[in-house]
Amino acid sequence: MLEIDNLHKSFGDLEVIKGVSVNAAKGDVIAILGRSGSGKSTFLRCINFLETPTSGTISLGGEAITVADNRKGDSVITDKAQVRRLRTRMAMVFQQFNLWSHMTVLDNVTIALKTSLNLSKKEAVKRARQYLEKVGMMDRLDYYPAQLSGGQMQRVAIARALAMEPDILLFDEPTSALDPELVEEVLNVIKDLAKEGRTMLVVTHEMAFARDVSNRVIFFDDGVIVEDGPPQEVFNHPKSEQFKQFISKDY
Repeated sequence: MLEIDNLHKSFGDLEVIKGVSVNAAKGDVIAILGRSGSGKSTFLRCINFLETPTSGTISLGGEAITVADNRKGDSVITDKAQVRRLRTRMAMVFQQFNLWSHMTVLDNVTIALKTSLNLSKKEAVKRARQYLEKVGMMDRLDYYPAQLSGGQMQRVAIARALAMEPDILLFDEPTSALDPELVEEVLNVIKDLAKEGRTMLVVTHEMAFARDVSNRVIFFDDGVIVEDGPPQEVFNHPKSEQFKQFISKDY
């Protein structure tokens, strides 16, 4: 479903992603681990082209998205219309929720359905209500983000992503901005999505989630993947010294 080949990303002279290749099959739940600054979040943003890769190829369902250098030597997307279209097949849940503060819960979910998918208001509302019910937020339809807890805001953000009915869900540290008592309610939603067979890439620092829910764990260190495999194998028999040190402190 998703193929990433030799991905590089630099910011000026700083190379953050250094030739990473990853394939994800339908139904894979891939936990992406790593220390702060290791490149894992940048990698996720490149997949959705929130950051333009410096080089490499990203393919979704066999359709490749490529970048090339312009006259100034900057990396640019070769076909912006293609990226806009393929973005509707990938949805991202952010660390800081990214909800519109001036919109209600319902409006936050319906706006992209109307503008990106061109659904009618009636269709958008029907679909939004379906997914807000799925994450347990039907009793907050007319609330604004400021009236919600962090866990509730993140559940609305997940409903917004689900409502796009994407092929792939991308999560960038979905629980790191939450108070400890709110983490579990968001993780439970993600666990339920995994049970449904949804394809997900999850940047996370939740070790128990990575071990128990994912079917594959990737560990980033200094812009490269140094550990990759099934969670039981990776956690019980780590091959890299970097990951051994990482789990000795955090696991």
